[in-house]
Amino acid sequence: MNDRDRLIARIGSLNDPDIPRPLVSLELFFAGNADRNSIGESRSRKHSPQVYFDLFRKLRSREDVADVLVEVTGIGTPDGWPTTDTIWVITSLPLFPELQRALPDGFIDILPDDRLTFPRLDKRPTENIDIPVGMTAWGFYYY
Repeated sequence: MNDRDRLIARIGSLNDPDIPRPLVSLELFFAGNADRNSIGESRSRKHSPQVYFDLFRKLRSREDVADVLVEVTGIGTPDGWPTTDTIWVITSLPLFPELQRALPDGFIDILPDDRLTFPRLDKRPTENIDIPVGMTAWGFYYY
């Protein structure tokens, strides 16, 4: 099974409104991913997936960050890579200015952890995650 097939198997049917939107590890989303349409600001796509992967791994390596997860939202084309518009950072870092400064340009909206269970326009909640005591999950969303 190749990297894309492993990711597709994990996320299941993104068209089933009864299944929460999947949250996957950085490794699962980025391994083998060269599709610029899978992540990033939709008007420019100036960064490759590898640039995001490196940045998010560096962020995740901090002692005050428990995890960085990718919320998978769709599949752009039948043979393309699944797509994301939101990255979740589980951290004790203050949102401003440290955490916001650690993210690439284009992440323009911030979702607090109570939005993990709040259905979006497509009526789907996001998978539940454990948030360690003293930490918050911040979702960083871009168009």
